[in-house]
Amino acid sequence: MKFQRDSKAPWRHVLRLLKCLGMSLWKQDAAQHIGLADALRGIGASQLSLSLLAAIDTTRLEADQLARLRLVRATALQYAGAHREARALFEISEREAPNDVFLSFVLQHHGKCLAEAGELASARGKIEQALSLRRAHGESELVASSARGSRGVGLRS
Repeated sequence: MKFQRDSKAPWRHVLRLLKCLGMSLWKQDAAQHIGLADALRGIGASQLSLSLLAAIDTTRLEADQLARLRLVRATALQYAGAHREARALFEISEREAPNDVFLSFVLQHHGKCLAEAGELASARGKIEQALSLRRAHGESELVASSARGSRGVGLRS
């Protein structure tokens, strides 16, 4: 299976990394560290991403920041090949998603994780749910992303 992260042009991740790194140097802010961890994950540095996420004091995070941290951690675990641990976090993230658009991200990534673990039927269900939510909210860029993901697990969008 081929997903977005498999592209040969990780420049958008590098730019995000540099932007977050610059902000993190000036300001010790959990949201920026989560963004930096996500950028690290995006360029393949999953273990570094997980280390940074583990260092964040979660007791001071607001619900939406905690939700984002959980999603980034689950995705970093997925990229590191720890699918079982990632799936447990994705399930929590689904239950505690702050809104439907965020839930669509969780479902999309959870679906990709399930596909990588060989659970194609479950993966299809998650990605179809993500696509449905994204269509309902008129998020055309996100709909296109889910359509690509659905093709990656053998669905027609």
